[in-house]
Amino acid sequence: MTRYRYKARNQSGQMISGYAEADSLQLLKEHLRSNGVWLTKAKKVGGTILSSRGHIRRLELVMFAKQMAVLLNSGVSLLNALDSMQESASLGFKPILSRIIAEIKAGHTYSSALSFFPRVFSPFFVGMMEVGEASGLLGEMHGRVSSHLEYGMNLRKKMIMASTYPCMVLLATIAAVVFMLIYAFPKIADVYSRNKVDLPLISQIMVNASNFLIYQWYIPVMLIVMVLVAFLGFRIHQKQPLKGWLDQTLIVIPLYGSFYRRIIMAHFTHNLSLLLTSGVTILRGIDIVKTLLDNSIIKGDMDRIMLSIQEGEGLATYLRQNSFFPPLLVSMVRTGEQSGELAEMMEKAGSFYRQEVEDGAAQFTALIEPVLIAFAAGTVFLVLLAFYLPMFKLAKVMMPH
Repeated sequence: MTRYRYKARNQSGQMISGYAEADSLQLLKEHLRSNGVWLTKAKKVGGTILSSRGHIRRLELVMFAKQMAVLLNSGVSLLNALDSMQESASLGFKPILSRIIAEIKAGHTYSSALSFFPRVFSPFFVGMMEVGEASGLLGEMHGRVSSHLEYGMNLRKKMIMASTYPCMVLLATIAAVVFMLIYAFPKIADVYSRNKVDLPLISQIMVNASNFLIYQWYIPVMLIVMVLVAFLGFRIHQKQPLKGWLDQTLIVIPLYGSFYRRIIMAHFTHNLSLLLTSGVTILRGIDIVKTLLDNSIIKGDMDRIMLSIQEGEGLATYLRQNSFFPPLLVSMVRTGEQSGELAEMMEKAGSFYRQEVEDGAAQFTALIEPVLIAFAAGTVFLVLLAFYLPMFKLAKVMMPH
């Protein structure tokens, strides 16, 4: 990102100045406008706001939100609370808090000061602080943000736990097969060769694979390196249409796809319920939720939902037309819109889908376990069959006539 020194007018017409990072001048204008600030002048400056040590661990952000909630709810002023947090902050967080304090003293609102650090404070965090400033409930909003961040951490742990066992079984199976092909097969293949035993097709395939791994090991190593580089490049740049294809695959893939869809539903309902119950408008809420979703297919749905609402249709109208959103959610949203209690219904839906994720993690592990065991057993059986099958012919060769 490019760092800009800018001058702008806030909603009161006052001139303010500060620093911000953006990929282009147009994105800087849009970013400031979304925070109620209109750019008048901007100039590129060297360096970046965040140093290489500027990465903030999620746990530290959770503790920051929790402690700010306690301080603000106790009657401590915003600047004094930030000063207190700066004293105990990590080396990476200290300069960020120092800049936020300086921006507030220069005339920026707290939320706009946070928005200068998009790699630390998400649009959700900033949006909640905007609501807190408007309602005078900054302390309560910090508490809700901390709950949101903790929920995200717990959800990530569940995803990792659900994926760890399958990965370990697959790696153990691959390691066992590679070990046998490299160390065991050459020795037994040499015995068969010296005794001129004709190898069955499956044994010949294994011998060829063994020779390939021993004498042309650099090819699989290069392929693995290329895959890792391609994966890292994709994660960094997230280019379409490959990302769109992968995101669509994650939704429909057998076994995991159902669990993944539950995770998206939990994210969507939980985050939107928090925003709506905090007083954020439905359009602004969906716009913020969109930034929290990683799946480009669902992000496209969020854009179409906002367009549908802007055209005067209800949220339930679009959800009903999209097969991705389950009928239960559509029914709850429709009931919420008709009764004027959409925020409450989204909160109930969020609780339901959070439980669905917990149940889904257990179900996914239970379903994948027998499949993995069958795969591992079948793979090892084929290798052992290829290993021992020629022994019957060897016994005939060595048996005296």
